[in-house]
Amino acid sequence: LKSPVILLLCVIYFGIAGINFGLNFFVPHIVHNFGVGLFLTGCISAIPFFIGGVGMIVWGWHSDKHNERRFHVLSAMCLAIAGLGGATLIGDPVVKLILLCIASFGVFSCIPVFWTLTPTMLSPAAVAVALAVVNSIGNLAGFSAPFVVGLLKDMTGTVNAGLQVVVLLGLIAVVLLSLLLRHQSNLTKKPTMAISR
Repeated sequence: LKSPVILLLCVIYFGIAGINFGLNFFVPHIVHNFGVGLFLTGCISAIPFFIGGVGMIVWGWHSDKHNERRFHVLSAMCLAIAGLGGATLIGDPVVKLILLCIASFGVFSCIPVFWTLTPTMLSPAAVAVALAVVNSIGNLAGFSAPFVVGLLKDMTGTVNAGLQVVVLLGLIAVVLLSLLLRHQSNLTKKPTMAISR
């Protein structure tokens, strides 16, 4: 916990997990507000997660094929932010669903690449414990994100304001990860701090 890199990774993963949990918890609620019944809500809600599952496989394969992590994790996270943020601003159900699909593709594609990138920023001795700490603290978003969205929904009558807070956390995560990657790339001469290309 004294390592600045590990603390930054905790904050970054908190932002990524926040978007993930925001989608997981509230996509059915958003879809149900399209005015469809429960059965159609379930069917339509599955579409973004199907797209996310495909994205996870294809994006991970593409990242491995090109042995490139930085672009893949940052661009996927930007898609998640743009998709979820856009969905909170658009009223048209079809466009909103498309944006939710983009958000799902982004966040589900980002997570596996993030976990392949993270160990390259740490010394071999620290990797196991560091990954456990990052995962544990980052997954506190599983409580925080739905709680904030639910609280703001009670105050405003809509999930949009809460999801915009979640998007802000994701945006902070992207900025911090960009800065961390830039800093780490300047240290590539040190083997324990090298970043995969």
